[in-house]
Amino acid sequence: MAPACTNAGYHCELAGGGHYSEAALRAKLDALIPHLRPGDTITLNVLYLNAHQWGFQYPLAVALRQQGYPIDGLCVAAGVPSAETANDIIANLQAAGFRHVAFKPGSVEGYCTARCQQLAETLR
Repeated sequence: MAPACTNAGYHCELAGGGHYSEAALRAKLDALIPHLRPGDTITLNVLYLNAHQWGFQYPLAVALRQQGYPIDGLCVAAGVPSAETANDIIANLQAAGFRHVAFKPGSVEGYCTARCQQLAETLR
């Protein structure tokens, strides 16, 4: 699905939630990338709330980008980091060449949305 979206001219976000290990995520990306047109890129969605997945997917995304994989965006989903942690994430992504970063709270109402608003004001 991701190559079809990018080949149609859209930017695609690959969900990281179902990739339970570094090997599984790497295998998915290695299978997907040959189907992208030259110059097309994807965003990887990583669950911040899931400490296990965040712990390997975020550093793997940075490493893969540095190795030339066409990942130019990261979506920090299902949870909102502190402003200090968010600044570190953004700095690391920028240093690795990412063009897009998104913070997607897990709920529309309440704590997560308020944290995203506070984070946006802090990062301005």
